[in-house]
Amino acid sequence: MALSLRDGARLKPDIRLAQAVSEFEAALSSEQKVAFRASRSSAAHIAPTMSDVMRLTAEIDLKATAKHGRGRCFGPRMTNLLQAIQQFAALGDVVVGGSQNLIACGVWAAARMAVHASASEIAFEPFAFVLITYMKEFQSDLETWSSSIKEEANLLLNQKIDEEAKENAKFRSLTSFLSESSSHQRRIKTCARFLQACSQYDYRTTWKQTRKSGTTRLLESFSEYQQWQSDQSNYNSVLFRGKLGAGKSVLLANVVDDLNLQSNAIVLYFFARYDRPDGLNARTILGSLIRQLLEHFVANRDFDHIFKNNATIRDVDDIVEIFKQVPPHNQRVFIVIDGVDECPMEEQHALLRALSVIQPHGYKLCVSVRTLEQTSTWKGHSFRFDVSIPEDNPDILDYVEVEVARRIQEGRLVIEDPNLVQEVKEKLIYGACGM
Repeated sequence: MALSLRDGARLKPDIRLAQAVSEFEAALSSEQKVAFRASRSSAAHIAPTMSDVMRLTAEIDLKATAKHGRGRCFGPRMTNLLQAIQQFAALGDVVVGGSQNLIACGVWAAARMAVHASASEIAFEPFAFVLITYMKEFQSDLETWSSSIKEEANLLLNQKIDEEAKENAKFRSLTSFLSESSSHQRRIKTCARFLQACSQYDYRTTWKQTRKSGTTRLLESFSEYQQWQSDQSNYNSVLFRGKLGAGKSVLLANVVDDLNLQSNAIVLYFFARYDRPDGLNARTILGSLIRQLLEHFVANRDFDHIFKNNATIRDVDDIVEIFKQVPPHNQRVFIVIDGVDECPMEEQHALLRALSVIQPHGYKLCVSVRTLEQTSTWKGHSFRFDVSIPEDNPDILDYVEVEVARRIQEGRLVIEDPNLVQEVKEKLIYGACGM
């Protein structure tokens, strides 16, 4: 075995140790091999503890007493050595990981077998001097290997501790992430419930249908509108007036598009229509507008107090208060409202009062109504800019041109004389009377 240890000096410590255990097992008798393997299997199943050390020392003394009679007690003298071997065997579970390491278990089984065998023999004091002389030859190598094994064990143990620290850090990070994710989900649900309480009205469909009706050329010609749009003050208003059919809705649908092209702007809009009675009241209009505004700030923590402190929204006054609570931000907010003439007179008054209250808090208003002679409700309200849609609206000319050409192409309008096409267009434009 000593020769194999010398020859195996270039091998890794664990390989040399396994080789030594194998050679020890090979030197045993058949009966001893059975006992050795049983001991190793037991150690592999359950790591040896200090109780096993104490049990083994007791077995040594019991066996020595039975063999040689009551004399000096040798078992406790082996305790330190056996404890070191036991700790090494138990360490195999920590360093190697998983189940018990068979090499470490083999060392424990070999030590146990060797001690048992020595206890059965006669006293070995006469051989002590010879053994000491013999062992001196290997003392230096043993100390070197002992130091190497200790360093390797410490290195592996430190590596294991580092790995566990990293795993713990990952676990803490994951736990923190899951906690933040859960908190974020609860916050989003709170915001969603609040927005649903504000309004569930489908405001986009009406605007899309109106916008598809055409594109206007009038906006560029309205200097009042251009001043209102470019004015950097946070609150001013513009009123578009025109008779029934003058194209106010199409004009304001284009206004929404034009404002959306502005940088750093939020555009809120509502298009009331006579065929959608659920949208002809101030509560629905204002609820839709505040929902559009707050949808821009769901991710902004500065708005959390609004979502949490306004769980119930009962009427127009509640919505007006929310408009007033909006924290300062660096974006201009435009409010575009069309078709308020379709609302009952009482609802028009309620809407006008609400707009008068919220406008000074940083909102730029754009409203369209019929001529003031037709709508007395809006006469007393002061708008900084007032725009009247002309009766010779060039948009009507464009509309007639496009519609006549489309109907002729589809076969819905049949004119045999091409010279009559222009006459038809002129008659339609004249008969439109600006509508």
